[in-house]
Amino acid sequence: MICDQRTRGKCIRKVITRWTSQITWMIKITWVIFGLILVVIPYGLVPAQINTIDTCSEENNTSFTSTVMVDSIIIESDSDFETLGFPGNGTVNNPYIIANFNIETAGIAIFVSQTEAHFKIINCTLQSTLYSSGTGIYIVQSHNSALENNTIIGFSSGIIASHIEEIGISDNIITDSFFGLNLSQVERLTIENNTLMNLEKGMFLDRIESREISFNTIRGCQYGIHASHIDGAILTQNIIENCDTGMLLENGEDILISDNELVSIVSYGIFTSDIEDTLVLDNVLTGPHYGFYLSFGNNFTVSHNNITFCQNGLYVRTITMSVFFENRVTDCTGDGIILRSSTNDQVINNSVFWNSDVGIFLQGSSSINVTGNEIGYNSLHNVQDDIGTSTVAMVNNFWDNNAYSDYTGTDDYRIAGNSFSIDSSPSYILYIEGLDDFSTEIGEMVVCNWNVSGLRVEMYYLFSDGDMILSGFIDSDTISYGFIPESTGIRIFDLKAVTSSGIETTDSIIVEIVDTTSPSWITEFSNYTIESGNYLSLNIEAVDLSGINHYWVNDTDRFNVSESGLIMSKGILDLGTYHLLLRAYDPFDNFQEQVIDIVVEDTIAPSLSDISDLIVQQGNPLLLNWTAYDVNPSNFEIFLDGNLVHSSDWNQQDDIAFELANLDIGVHTVLIIVYDESGNFIQDLVKITVLSLSTTTTSTVTESTTTTISSTTEDPEPLNESLLIVGTAGILSIAILFIIRDRFPSKSD
Repeated sequence: MICDQRTRGKCIRKVITRWTSQITWMIKITWVIFGLILVVIPYGLVPAQINTIDTCSEENNTSFTSTVMVDSIIIESDSDFETLGFPGNGTVNNPYIIANFNIETAGIAIFVSQTEAHFKIINCTLQSTLYSSGTGIYIVQSHNSALENNTIIGFSSGIIASHIEEIGISDNIITDSFFGLNLSQVERLTIENNTLMNLEKGMFLDRIESREISFNTIRGCQYGIHASHIDGAILTQNIIENCDTGMLLENGEDILISDNELVSIVSYGIFTSDIEDTLVLDNVLTGPHYGFYLSFGNNFTVSHNNITFCQNGLYVRTITMSVFFENRVTDCTGDGIILRSSTNDQVINNSVFWNSDVGIFLQGSSSINVTGNEIGYNSLHNVQDDIGTSTVAMVNNFWDNNAYSDYTGTDDYRIAGNSFSIDSSPSYILYIEGLDDFSTEIGEMVVCNWNVSGLRVEMYYLFSDGDMILSGFIDSDTISYGFIPESTGIRIFDLKAVTSSGIETTDSIIVEIVDTTSPSWITEFSNYTIESGNYLSLNIEAVDLSGINHYWVNDTDRFNVSESGLIMSKGILDLGTYHLLLRAYDPFDNFQEQVIDIVVEDTIAPSLSDISDLIVQQGNPLLLNWTAYDVNPSNFEIFLDGNLVHSSDWNQQDDIAFELANLDIGVHTVLIIVYDESGNFIQDLVKITVLSLSTTTTSTVTESTTTTISSTTEDPEPLNESLLIVGTAGILSIAILFIIRDRFPSKSD
């Protein structure tokens, strides 16, 4: 729309009308949209889907074979596997599988004989209907079998296998039967990860070659493992608990017994008879009447076993050519290690502690080498060597370099018993040559040296007031620790030494750190000079490891000294020398002192006013006045024409006045010299010209006039004010004319 002066009013009305119309349409459209939203919202939203799992879908079902109930399974030839429909073809890679059967019977649940094919019996549950009757699995003259993950309960024998070339028995559970495993005449056997509980004999093995028995758990049995005529057997990492006898091994050779744990055994932990070339390593035995009972054999190596809380730890009877090395036998109610009727054996580097009777006991044994053992804290004797009644016994056992808890430091250690043996090179098990408590000065280097001795010392730990400050391996006889104490007080040091066998001992010392040393001066003065008329302000400073407690000065009438060592005079000091004795104290009243001579001197000459040269007429008297100043005024002298004419004392309150009269015509000089107490002086020379009465003198005085110019702001002239008013009125008139023109346009417009 185009508007001009003539149509301005109409344009305005049209514009307003158009705006009103547009606003009305916008309001209507808004209400329509709002209504549509209210209608659509309740019906137009898509509800969220709820994900459900189809519990009947094929993906969520686990496939398994149901247990099949049968009376028994009897296989008497390879063809029976196929006749009975067992899967597999009897090869190594695809053996026949007998699996997932549940059999309850008082007879034989599964019987296999006269087969050459490979087969497995797995995941079967076999239970006797008559307690301790029948057999769970009976395999005879069948080779290449594996029995896995079966549960067998209540039979006379859980598994019987005889005349077998190779069989593996693993992950089975056999409970509440007379025999768990009853195996005989097996050439290659593996028994692992089985659980055998509440049985007369967990395993009974006879005439077994090349076998490995490992990772089995046997609980609550009369015999955990009973084996006879076994060669090349490996018994490792089995757990046998709460049995009367852990292992009973008879007639065999080349056997390894290692890493087994036998806990809460009643009679025998490991019992052997007629065994040769056997390694017994790293086993743990707790609780039986005999930890090891080794009898009638040779070439044993018994090493690194831990035998505790038995009646007798390691009992060796009639064993020859054997080594008992680095075993730990502790807390037995009888003897730790006992060798009876044995010969040519080595008892080396064992740790035998806290047994109620004898630590190491040789009874009727000969040619036994007992060296390098730690033997301590055994109640009856640490060691004993008796000849006994054996005809082979003789006094030829060799005791050397053993460590004894009751060793007193003498050269030889006597062995108890009737053999009169001695250990000629005994040592301590672990001994710290303790230090006495002592005092030391703060700030001084302290070195503590402990002498540690023992057969197998290994580590040390040093504590200070309960906190470990040092540790390490003991590689020499001396452990040293040095420190510089920085504060006074009590420090407690505890040195703990430990052997490789776990024996430890501790020595404690108390170190009192004292301060008996005087402080030291940082600033020292022999004398200190100040100018007369000033206050003394002198800073002195001392140091001490315990800190400075306070300073002291002898002359408290005229001086103060602050806690920080600032010396100040209480007033202005007179001339002279002041002898000050100063001390710096630490908190323990140790002090250091120094003497300072405070010298107050005056090196500044007095000040004196100056009199200008004068011209006077003859006969007129003349009075000269000087003003003098000095802290220490003394005297003055006046000379007239070089002759002393006057002298006197002076002070700062009065001027020095000197009157002259009857001076002859001519030029005269007056010299004044003013002294202070230190001999400093100042002088003034006045030249006086005396004229005769006929001489006229014109004196010209020049004055210095200071003119002050002030800045003045004058009021504006009346004409300027009138022009301002007229200009303002003109501008207002023009503005009013434009307003009237716009308000009332002409008709032509």
